[in-house]
Amino acid sequence: KMSLTWIIQQNLISNADKMAQAVEAAGSKWKPIEIIPFADELMDVEVDGPVIVYGSTTLIKNAPKKNWNPGVFFNPENFKSSIWMKKYASFMFNSDGYVTTIKDLQANCPEGMFIRPNNDLKDFSGVRINKEEFDKFFESVSKGGFLFGTELEVFVAPIKSIQKEWRCFIVDGKCVASSQ
Repeated sequence: KMSLTWIIQQNLISNADKMAQAVEAAGSKWKPIEIIPFADELMDVEVDGPVIVYGSTTLIKNAPKKNWNPGVFFNPENFKSSIWMKKYASFMFNSDGYVTTIKDLQANCPEGMFIRPNNDLKDFSGVRINKEEFDKFFESVSKGGFLFGTELEVFVAPIKSIQKEWRCFIVDGKCVASSQ
């Protein structure tokens, strides 16, 4: 019988040891992987049977090239704020947000905003930002200071005050996990 193998990134992930302990406690095996930041290639990891990867954006983007099954639970076409807006509409916390590019936002930048990439791969972290800070960000992106350019789609919303955030995972209509 083949068992599930977790491939856990060992560098850049602060909780890799805890994750490995949890995987072992659940009766699964795991293998380490080291990732060269922003590389397009992954080291070979010998596995037999089903695999799940745990690590950085670089691992998530490149794991499908290894044909690990299932490997990654990620669909770049569906994991976008613009898709969530269509599906959840007013149920989204930032339902008053919109999608634009960094370049177009620079031309019509509000004084204060919440901004994040439209995609879900963390090209940069979502942040509350004012116009002056955005101007500096735009200048840095324009100079090539990032792995993306000013054509990157971003989701922009008015600033809101958040006391606490909860994420709940629903399967078959039941909450199976949550975190604050």
